[in-house]
Amino acid sequence: MADNFVGRDMPGPLDQDAAGAVEQLEEILSAQPPILALPPVMSLRLGYPTRFFFDKHIAKSLELRRIHPATTLLDEIKGLAGHYLDEFRTNVQHTGTSMPQRESLGTIARNGLFKSRETGPRGVARYPAECTDLPRRISSRLFLFRESPEWCQFLLWGRIGREDEADPRLAVDEKHSLGFPVDQEWKLCVRNLPHLAPGLLPDLQELHSRSDLIGTWVVMTPSAKAESLITALDRATIPSNCNAGTKGFPVLPPSTRLDPPDSPEPVWPTILVLNEPPPSSGQKLPSAGAERSSEDVLPPTTRRPRSTAYDYGELTPESLVQLGWARAVETDSSVIVFTCGTLERIAIRHRKTQTLYLSDVIDITEIRHPPYLRLQVGLFVAVLKDALSRLHESEVVSPELRRSTRKRRAPEDDALGNQLKRRKTATGSSRTFERPQSAIKIAGSLDFMLLYMRYGMHDSPVPASFIRSAPCLVSSGDAEEITRPSVKRKYLREECVVVILGPQIGTGATGIAHKTSLEVFDAQGRTVTADIVVKIAFLAEQQQKMRHEFQVYRRLAAHKVKGVPEVYGIFDDLEGGAIMLLMSYCGTTLWDFRVDPMSYDLDTKASQRTRFLAILDAIHAAGVRHHDLRPLNLLLDDNGEAHIIDFDVAKLDPTEGGKRRERRALEDLLFDGVYPDPSFPSLPSTIASETDG
Repeated sequence: MADNFVGRDMPGPLDQDAAGAVEQLEEILSAQPPILALPPVMSLRLGYPTRFFFDKHIAKSLELRRIHPATTLLDEIKGLAGHYLDEFRTNVQHTGTSMPQRESLGTIARNGLFKSRETGPRGVARYPAECTDLPRRISSRLFLFRESPEWCQFLLWGRIGREDEADPRLAVDEKHSLGFPVDQEWKLCVRNLPHLAPGLLPDLQELHSRSDLIGTWVVMTPSAKAESLITALDRATIPSNCNAGTKGFPVLPPSTRLDPPDSPEPVWPTILVLNEPPPSSGQKLPSAGAERSSEDVLPPTTRRPRSTAYDYGELTPESLVQLGWARAVETDSSVIVFTCGTLERIAIRHRKTQTLYLSDVIDITEIRHPPYLRLQVGLFVAVLKDALSRLHESEVVSPELRRSTRKRRAPEDDALGNQLKRRKTATGSSRTFERPQSAIKIAGSLDFMLLYMRYGMHDSPVPASFIRSAPCLVSSGDAEEITRPSVKRKYLREECVVVILGPQIGTGATGIAHKTSLEVFDAQGRTVTADIVVKIAFLAEQQQKMRHEFQVYRRLAAHKVKGVPEVYGIFDDLEGGAIMLLMSYCGTTLWDFRVDPMSYDLDTKASQRTRFLAILDAIHAAGVRHHDLRPLNLLLDDNGEAHIIDFDVAKLDPTEGGKRRERRALEDLLFDGVYPDPSFPSLPSTIASETDG
């Protein structure tokens, strides 16, 4: 929603005395916002987004353990707004501050209705974006630009992250935040720099570099169901176990990740009332390195045999709270706002006690004490104060936990190289990097997989269980079609493929791609590993595309085409919701190799361009047309070898004319920098995806 971020010029200053200016400010902040009116739309699902699969793998120390009412929270936020408004009132006569005219609210308040041109959460999001424009200007002036004679728009609000698009099927979208303006290179842009409070610029730059998303807003389409969810949040009960159902699993060694701290000077006195340790999750996990009498891994007993597609389910007060909490952990936010355009609730996340403090319900158009817009001023100031006060406390925190997904590429977890150092095996053999037998060859003969996540906020308390549904195309010879094997009651450790997901490296039509570490036991009981890429598909159409892509890779493997990813099979989540395609890591995209990030010119050697064309010729000879040749799908590995990836829209047995046109298009791209014609998929907004579709 980029149009939400465009600051509009304010009317000119009024020629009035200080008392009149303050009176006008109070009048503006006392105005009631209009009533939201959305155009009619087909029914949307008020369900949990696909991130639910990942939220089951949040580290235990970051999970939500308790919900606590905060009946004084709104008064505290009101008091914070009052403090800065009083300070402004005292100083305004000395600063010559210009005031926005009252009519600046007229366009949305004149008829008492806010008519959004869009539907769903996107249409709802336009409402707070417009209605809080003035409070954000006022908050910026009161807290950041205290000597400014203008009411500049520095705080942005909306769906700032670019990692993916909102799910059009859902009536909920949790990815709204506050943010700062940036230039074309995503660096902090402060246009009113001379009036910025002393010493704040380095802090704002550091805050922006760590996470350009501040606070979390969970937006729902207005309905009786959405209002009932918000109303019932304080009655939500936290499940004792939200993790996968696998039992008897091997435990990874402790992570080196350090959790972010709370503010040393809390903005909200409410959180000082309750400062006891969080309650137990109710689940006892074996400690790392602990020996057990049995090495058996037990798959979950609750399964979904009919379909592997993700089921949104229906949002409940419990799952809505979990959704907001998980997003706040992801962005390292302290403030969570649940809104449906008619009702709101503000929540404060306390990290140490893993507690969510929940305000009373806010009726947006009816609240009078304090008025809604005045409350928003205090809220925005509180979000800024909390983020800045925690800035220096969190200097030692793992960067992945506080970095937003808006950055081009998330760095690998510092612990990734050490996370597989396991306890000694039952035979007494310790881990070794000698590989007398390929990890891929061993994994290709195994049907059961344990999935762990270890990056950012994820550190799987319990791994998810997967079963093979498509063969390894490297170790299985002709890789004939297989029937998904029956799930055994238990598996020995040496019968398990262990994969540990690292940071996300791309998104595409077939799902999300992660750099991953794979490990298995060889015949001597030694642990051998391989670095691979895993693509995860959730929705039915994504999974259909992924299975089609596998069939294309099968054709390429049968013709022994080189310069395309090796494929190690597809695995299905036993509890439903995901399938995973395991494949080789092919390097860095030509898009990322550009010398000038603002240029479309590709930096390749003549030998590399020739190699890309040779790979395409081999693909065509195998009876495949790629249909999506663009820089994001052309990769160079660490040795400079070329690879072509992403065959989810490829066609089998194309015409000779189609193959010739595709080759000419690749020649134009590599040699002349001419991008594909409109018949090809356009360049996406996401950057740095080696499996981007």
